Amino acid sequence: MRAKNIIDAWSNILANGEQDLGYQELKDSFAKCYPESIRMYEAHNESAPSFEDIWCCIDDIILDTNVELVISRNKRQGENKEIDWASSCSHILVGADMLNRGFTVEHLAVTYMPRCSVGKSTADTIQQRCRFFGYKQNYLWSCRVFLPFEVIIEYKEYVEHEEEMRKWRIEDSEELYNITGWGTSYFGINVPSN
Repeated sequence: MRAKNIIDAWSNILANGEQDLGYQELKDSFAKCYPESIRMYEAHNESAPSFEDIWCCIDDIILDTNVELVISRNKRQGENKEIDWASSCSHILVGADMLNRGFTVEHLAVTYMPRCSVGKSTADTIQQRCRFFGYKQNYLWSCRVFLPFEVIIEYKEYVEHEEEMRKWRIEDSEELYNITGWGTSYFGINVPSN
């Protein structure tokens, strides 16, 4: 599992100490990422720890990161173990279809979805895969989402469609809670006239 290999490599590099060239390279690479990591803290008048404050804890944080492979819910084979969220300060979940649908992650802060659908995704699939729409408002500005360009376009189109549907619904306030009153025009259905 690539995530686990990276964490193990970082742990080994950090164990070599400050005099090691690999240690300095790793520290430099983290330092280059630091400004982007705190950019939104500053924009929201939140105080962010200094890079040195973070770096002095980085070894403990990396060692306390749990990597879980989430690939099956087959209870008969005992593969549906619960994740012990309290066991580590951070968790990396690696999976495919299991993470696409119905898998809840409390306090989700980063989503990395490197793959996209072969064809155009359905609204249901988009809803199930877009966990980041559920980010909590009080930390929304600190969340990160990494997606292929094609998926970004699908989500933008989905949000535009949802906003348009809400707009139509609000404009039709007389029938606010009566979906049968929406009519076929809301759904783009052409009904032949009698």
